[in-house]
Amino acid sequence: MKLEVLICTHGAAGIARLAEQGVLPRIDDVGYLISWQTPDCENAVVPEALRRPDVRVVTTPTRGVSNNRNNCLDNAVGPLCLMSDDDLDYHPEGIKAVIDRMESHPECGFGLFEYDGPDEKYYPPEEYVLAGRFAKNHYLTEFEVAFRLDVVRKSGVRFNPCFGVGNDDYQSGEGAFWLHELMRIGVTGRFFPIVIVTHKNLSTGSEDGVLPGVLKAEGAYISVAYPLTALPRLALVAWRRSRSFGGSPLRHLYYLSRGYLRAVFRPGSLGLRASS
Repeated sequence: MKLEVLICTHGAAGIARLAEQGVLPRIDDVGYLISWQTPDCENAVVPEALRRPDVRVVTTPTRGVSNNRNNCLDNAVGPLCLMSDDDLDYHPEGIKAVIDRMESHPECGFGLFEYDGPDEKYYPPEEYVLAGRFAKNHYLTEFEVAFRLDVVRKSGVRFNPCFGVGNDDYQSGEGAFWLHELMRIGVTGRFFPIVIVTHKNLSTGSEDGVLPGVLKAEGAYISVAYPLTALPRLALVAWRRSRSFGGSPLRHLYYLSRGYLRAVFRPGSLGLRASS
């Protein structure tokens, strides 16, 4: 196996969706690890369709996508890994391209790719190196990220359980903080303009982009990623969200600022490092 797809799912509906025919295509040198959050792990029954040599299912009683992704990191075995969710349709040729690009760039600890779907997300037109910052208007979606398992494990960087879907207060941002921390300690990557997967639904940032929990998470991330320009960025994001989703920019700015201020003045309460 050259690459392992790390799929997070929860509940009966999630595991049932993954068992549908054609969702997990059989691809040479590719395996699937499904981290299934379910409260009754001992009695969890894996669907027959997932009892395949190229599929492993591990259960966890935890809550929240960050804990689920960390369970994937703990159980992964592939030298290359690709973060995933349970509502994606992968393109076999795209998966093979992930392997090819990562193998041809051994200097990269991670690689970012593209997806297609109703979000109509912006991507830079050309490859570029990520060594601390994203290109303008480019941002992370977790299931576009491939990485070298040994590099991530050696780094000790994990997903912050204070962020992400399933958290009561800060409902996004887990991937952004994870990748930011990897880059902060010197792990470099590269963006490859190759579509590898279809996401039929809107992502959290696009669908729920004005929920208080999403806005607060973005405000916290801005404080960490852009400390010198955070204040004008908060205002700009508030204005852009009001244009895209409607509502008062002052309301958006209020929740963005709450996340920003908590990250700045009480970083430990969010599992963040204090600013030096």
